[in-house]
Amino acid sequence: MTSLALRRPRRLAVERAVWAVAGLLAAAIVLLIRARQLHPAPLYPDGYQYLAMAKDIAAHGRPVGPLAHGGEVFVPSADAAAKPLFPALVAVLSMCGLSLGAAARAVAALGGAATVVLAGAVAHRLSGSRLAGLVAAGACLASPSLAHWSGFAGPDALAPALVLGAALALLHRRTAPAGVLAGLACTTRPELVVPVAAAALAAAAVPRLRGDALRAATWAVIALAAVLGAVRPPLVLPPGRDLAAAGVLALAGAGLLALALRRADRWCLLAAAMALVPAVAVAARAGGSSGAAEIARHDWPLLAAALAGTALALAAPRARRGAAVTLVAAGLLATAYLAKNPGSDRYLALLLPAAAVLAGLGVASVDGPRRRALAAAAGAAAILAALAVGGPPPPGPDMFPAIAARVRTLPPGPLLTAAPDAYGVLLPDRPVRALRPGAFGLVLLDAAQRAYEPEVAARGRVVARLDPGAGFRRPDGAVDREPAAIVRGIVVPITP
Repeated sequence: MTSLALRRPRRLAVERAVWAVAGLLAAAIVLLIRARQLHPAPLYPDGYQYLAMAKDIAAHGRPVGPLAHGGEVFVPSADAAAKPLFPALVAVLSMCGLSLGAAARAVAALGGAATVVLAGAVAHRLSGSRLAGLVAAGACLASPSLAHWSGFAGPDALAPALVLGAALALLHRRTAPAGVLAGLACTTRPELVVPVAAAALAAAAVPRLRGDALRAATWAVIALAAVLGAVRPPLVLPPGRDLAAAGVLALAGAGLLALALRRADRWCLLAAAMALVPAVAVAARAGGSSGAAEIARHDWPLLAAALAGTALALAAPRARRGAAVTLVAAGLLATAYLAKNPGSDRYLALLLPAAAVLAGLGVASVDGPRRRALAAAAGAAAILAALAVGGPPPPGPDMFPAIAARVRTLPPGPLLTAAPDAYGVLLPDRPVRALRPGAFGLVLLDAAQRAYEPEVAARGRVVARLDPGAGFRRPDGAVDREPAAIVRGIVVPITP
């Protein structure tokens, strides 16, 4: 008996070690896959905005500074300034010896890989089933839209990883790390303040969770304040109407989450039934959502698996509460993203990890080995279908480095461009300024100028004509393949 008692802990230790090694190996493989899926070109203008912010943070601690020597002061857009964590991490890595581009790609690859691994870990913790974790992780890895939008060097890959990390820490009752990760997540996408505030209010309304809620909320505020205090981005508050709408949405979400956290199962079902009502209402008021249609076109296997998984999980008492909470949180974010831009599939793609978790919960909710095997086979079929569907079209090549290389060969003088953030990063030794009537220097008339500053032209001598290669993808999706010209002269307005 003593020998058997000693063997059992050893067997458990060996089993845990094997699973740990397998998990590390799988995580390394996922990281390699996400690194290979990174796009060579940044998403313009967002990508260069973050690189410019990182350059200034590394130089003097704030994401505001001159565009090269003698250039005008760069101030990030209000949207980019509200996401300071990603450029801050890029700045730290650049100070360790990486180039800005390599640092941004490293952070994006790590965030994308962590999203896959953490989605599986959350599904495993919610269900107690390793099979559920494998299905959730596989669905995230196979999602075409998630792979596409996580492939850009920006905060989109980092945000869901931080949210899932916070959720996993909460499930393990590690409230301080959960609060820190939730606060950091809010510095990657400000819309995450809505579900984070809703979760804190809902947990505070439940007596058994009140202490944990206060502790997590305190650490979230500390982490948020630490990032904003360290970087000091030029924040601009949204309009009062938007703040009021966000407050109402957070309160409504808190009510639904409080229902889902109650022990009575009927309240979970009610919260789940009402979770997507605000999102549907916002989309209907906007006249539909082309972004949602785009997501459905590329990720219908995952969405179908999530729908089936949600139905199965809500029908199973052991998975009902986890499915209801996941559905409410996803509904809050869907409402915020649809209100911000119903035509963008980029924002809605951030919700796909939640869909993957719901699909995994559905597999774990099926009773019986045969039924579970059938559910797992259905999940595997959905993953294979997602791999076969294909994602959005890849971004066009980056025309800015080639033009910047040509500008380096020209005589000294300020470069006047409609993309000062991009050329300010690529040409650190040349003054870079925005196109303004009356300014004198090397006036760059390229696809960015035709897209963003079509009302100006240049008067002077053409010193270079450049082939844009495969062209520049405009905001409306059209590709501009017209040549670029550099004029030494003065910027003039185009008179009608």
